[in-house]
Amino acid sequence: MEQLQVNSERYTQATHDTYTLTREPPGRHGKRIGKSTTKSLDVDELGEVSLTPARGQVFVGAPGKRKPLLIAVGATLYTYLGIAVPGDHGRPWVRSHNTSATSAGLLFPYHGQPDEVSLGGSGAYAGLINLLATAVAPIGVTEHVVLDGQTTTEFTATVEPLRLVKHIPAKVLSVLRRQLTPDQLEVLITEAGLPVRVVLSQQLSASPHTGVSTMSRTTDILAVNIPVSVKPPPARRTIGEKAFAKLLHTKRSSGLSIVGTNGTPATHSIAPPSAIRRAGGRRLAEFKLGRAVATASGCLACHRIGDDGNPGPGPSLTHIGAKLSAPEIEHALRDPKAPMPSFKHLPARRFKALVEFLSELR
Repeated sequence: MEQLQVNSERYTQATHDTYTLTREPPGRHGKRIGKSTTKSLDVDELGEVSLTPARGQVFVGAPGKRKPLLIAVGATLYTYLGIAVPGDHGRPWVRSHNTSATSAGLLFPYHGQPDEVSLGGSGAYAGLINLLATAVAPIGVTEHVVLDGQTTTEFTATVEPLRLVKHIPAKVLSVLRRQLTPDQLEVLITEAGLPVRVVLSQQLSASPHTGVSTMSRTTDILAVNIPVSVKPPPARRTIGEKAFAKLLHTKRSSGLSIVGTNGTPATHSIAPPSAIRRAGGRRLAEFKLGRAVATASGCLACHRIGDDGNPGPGPSLTHIGAKLSAPEIEHALRDPKAPMPSFKHLPARRFKALVEFLSELR
């Protein structure tokens, strides 16, 4: 893969996320009866990206119903949030600038990111080489595996992506290592060295009594070294990241609405858990404030909570409180991975309420 000269590619990414929630209400004679509920979410993406010149775009949705989601041109990344904020004059595209890398590199699967630890990977698929280098056991090799008429070699490995994360607090890292099992990686590589399919599977267990989340992401490379033609959104339809954040934090934004990728309003209707309703007072007020902040901050443009929001590109947040602890959620909001924006600029009370609200989603 290191010697392979790839400058552009067209790919699909299919993500399947399943969450099994186990509740144990008191039964007769003090016995507890386990009840499990399983929900799943599928997100399909199609992307085209070129490293030189730096440009790319990602669409989300099933074939025939795809909508533009991300556009990269040079160092600028445009994210379609579908949010109508009073004062933004109908600008649904938020533009951000990346000073450490081209925005196109962020859209190139397994290219590697500036904030990752390098374990020797280089070339177009440096990130994939680094990921294989985190294998915690010998890598399995199976030759002569045929995929779509191509003869490939299959590599399977148990990997630990946490080793590639820079600047993660030791306390958060310790909690993550207790909850995350090593990921399962499957890579099919052609004789020319092209990774035509990459499957990454992850399992997270919050506790034996809450639930288990499994995520599988399959990336198929359809073509390489192709011409990529991308146009940025019209300037009148874009707003800068800082200006957008400022609008969200003003009193005028209290009446904003979230619009889903299908053009229909997405309202935040999730009800407080029964324990919070019974507690009332400050806990109920904080939950409602956090819910309002989640709506106003655009979380539902890229995530789903219950029946609200959009099915990607971010994972479902419906049970995020059972998957991650409050410190982990806080870290993800302060120092996220692109294209998710950071929420560290929120006023302290609103940021705290957002963390508490997400922690209560179980």
